[in-house]
Amino acid sequence: MMRKENVQFYLSVDGNTEELYFKWLKERLNSSPNAVRTVSFDIKQKKPSSYAKSLSVLTETIAYHVCDKETSSISDKEKFKRTLAEMKDIHKIRPCITYKLAYSNISFELWLLLHKTSCNGIKKTASDYFPNIKKTFSLDGVVSFNEYKEEKNFNRVLSQLSLKDVKEAIKRAEEIQRNNAAVQQETVYKGYSFFEDNPSLNIHCLIQKIFDASEGR
Repeated sequence: MMRKENVQFYLSVDGNTEELYFKWLKERLNSSPNAVRTVSFDIKQKKPSSYAKSLSVLTETIAYHVCDKETSSISDKEKFKRTLAEMKDIHKIRPCITYKLAYSNISFELWLLLHKTSCNGIKKTASDYFPNIKKTFSLDGVVSFNEYKEEKNFNRVLSQLSLKDVKEAIKRAEEIQRNNAAVQQETVYKGYSFFEDNPSLNIHCLIQKIFDASEGR
């Protein structure tokens, strides 16, 4: 049997839940009957600059930073801009690496919920998603946002997802962005585009690229 071509993606992520999600996605895609290629992730919980310095690549490489665009507070806005500036400057220290943005506003929980349901309400903090997460994924016995993020509980969430759910999440995310585009203009900073208001996200664009690589498109 001919060995499938492998496509590797380079990802720096904010935290453990994001890393667990992408590992789950890889396993599901590679075992799918629709897979004509395998996918793999070089994924680390690092800031973009640290991640870029750790890569041994010598040819033109695209890396993605999977992160939250957090609250509308001045400190969180400045933090996000610093991250974008850091991504833009990677080219100065590693000319072969181009960094792209895969954000969720205001947190990765928005992306997770879209696997199962529409999520159009404005949230003030990431923990505001917890009641919806607990209800949607039947997390009985989990009493707080931090407890849900523990690996054993987050794996309960992942166990309830399918590739069909991921494709539905992409569709729901596209609808959110279409609705955003109808009422507000994207902000552009250091060459990266994003909507200021939540909910908004573009992580689904990365996920679609991963699907396309797996399924040969």
